[in-house]
Amino acid sequence: MGKAHGQDFEFSFGGNKVGGLRNLSDGSTIDATETTNGDSGEHKEFMPGRSADTISVELVYDPTDTDTQTAIAAMRAKTVDTCLIAPKSPVAGDRTYSAEGFAINLGTAYPDGDLVTRTIEIQVTGEPTITIEAE
Repeated sequence: MGKAHGQDFEFSFGGNKVGGLRNLSDGSTIDATETTNGDSGEHKEFMPGRSADTISVELVYDPTDTDTQTAIAAMRAKTVDTCLIAPKSPVAGDRTYSAEGFAINLGTAYPDGDLVTRTIEIQVTGEPTITIEAE
């Protein structure tokens, strides 16, 4: 497998492809559950707890992109739907990320002398599915 480039991937929400992507990322956090007891000594003890995933999207705002506008309207309506990060043209070893989620943050930036951008943060609910394209 060669190196993957961000421009070769796309994001969709509820089957609506979100266009104008600038940045796209997914990540996980794992809770640290404290297990300190009387035998622990002077340092706290922890064990891994439950995990949670988020997806972050930054895109160039295009009011004529109906798929993107439909996806954003669904997010603003607090819709829980399928989020998909997938390669545009899959090759062996590519990773596809699919999960149910909902928007927890929608923002718009109006920078002086640059393009208007939208930022979206999605909270994944449940366990995501990650598939690797077969060789």
